Amino acid sequence: MKKLRIMLVAGTRPEILKIYPIIIELRERGIDYAFISTGQQRDLVKQTLESLKLVPDVDLNLMLANQSPESFLSSTLNKITGEIESYGPDFIIVQGDTSSALAGALAGYLKKIPVGHVEAGLRSHDLYSPFPEEGFRRLIDSVSSFLWFPTENSKRVLEKDQFGIVVGNTIVDMLRIRAGQESETIYDPNRILVTLHRRESFETTLEKALTQIKKIASESEYEFTFIEHPNPNVRKMMDKVGFTGSKLKILKPLPYLEFIELMSKSRAVITDSGGLQEEARSLRVPLLVMRDNTERMEALNSKQYRLTNPDGSELREDLDAALSFSKESDSSGDKNPFGDGYSARYIVDGILESLKK
Repeated sequence: MKKLRIMLVAGTRPEILKIYPIIIELRERGIDYAFISTGQQRDLVKQTLESLKLVPDVDLNLMLANQSPESFLSSTLNKITGEIESYGPDFIIVQGDTSSALAGALAGYLKKIPVGHVEAGLRSHDLYSPFPEEGFRRLIDSVSSFLWFPTENSKRVLEKDQFGIVVGNTIVDMLRIRAGQESETIYDPNRILVTLHRRESFETTLEKALTQIKKIASESEYEFTFIEHPNPNVRKMMDKVGFTGSKLKILKPLPYLEFIELMSKSRAVITDSGGLQEEARSLRVPLLVMRDNTERMEALNSKQYRLTNPDGSELREDLDAALSFSKESDSSGDKNPFGDGYSARYIVDGILESLKK
C-alpha cells in the first residue's frame, strides 16, 4: 500500500503559525509530509521558524523588495509546481488568503491533486477590502476539494465536488500548544498595542490613522506600543507624519511568543490585521479593528471588541467605550467563537477519512 504523502505550503508568519499545529498532528501520527516555505515574508518567517524550531523541507526564498502580488504569484506557482512533481503528494494543504496560498492551491488544482483550504469561507463582501486577500480567498475556495471552515458563520454552500466542515481556527490550537510559557512581561493597564499594515490603506487612510494615534497619545494617559510592520510603505508614512512622542513606543516585529505575551498583558489592541482579531478575542483583550468591515464578525460584539473608522476619526471615542465595557463581565460567555484548540486533529481526521473512500 502506498504511503500517504501530504504537502503543506506557507509563506507568511500567520500562515506558518496556523499550519504548525497541523504539522505537529501529522508528526504524532507518523504521516509523511513536506513543508514548503515560499519566503513571502522573509524576515518575519525566519524569526517565526526559529522560534518554533521548525525547518522547512524546501525553502523557496522567493520574496524580493517591494515585489508585486502578481509577480510573486507567478514565480511561486512555477516553483511549487516543480516541488509537486518532485515530491508527488496525495494531498496539498494551504492556509488563509495570501499569494503563497493561492499559488499552492492553483498548483495542486492544475496537477489534479486534492487541495484542502484551512480557514476557508471568510468574506468581507468587498472585493477590494482587504486587497488582494478577499479576491484570493474566493479563488482558493473555488479550486479546493476540501474546505475547513473556522466558524459556523464562515460556512459556505459547497459545490458538488467539494467537502467542508467547521473545525475551528488553528490559531487557537497554537495558543493552546504554546500556553504556559514563562514570561517576564507584566500587565500594563495603560499599554495599547497597535499594528497597522493593510495594503489598501497606504494611499488612503494610514496617514490619518497614524496622525490620530499620535494625537491621542499626546493627550491621554495611554502609552501606544506600535509594532512596525516590515513593509517599507509603513515606515515611509510614519516618517511623513513624524510618528514620535513620549507616549509612543515603536518596536520591530517580535518573536511570536513574545508578541502574544505582550498582547495578553496589554489593556487593548488596535489593528487592521485579520489574524490578530482571532488572537485578541481568544485572549479576551479589548479590540478595535481599524477597518470598514471584517470577515471575522465572530470576533466582534460592538462593545469591547468593535470596528472603528480606518482613518482614526472616531478612535478616541471607540477606545474609551471599549475599555469601559471591558470592565464589565463578558456577555459572550466562556466559549471561544474560534474553536476548542483541536482543529488540527479534526483536519487530519478528515483527510484520512476522505482518502479511504
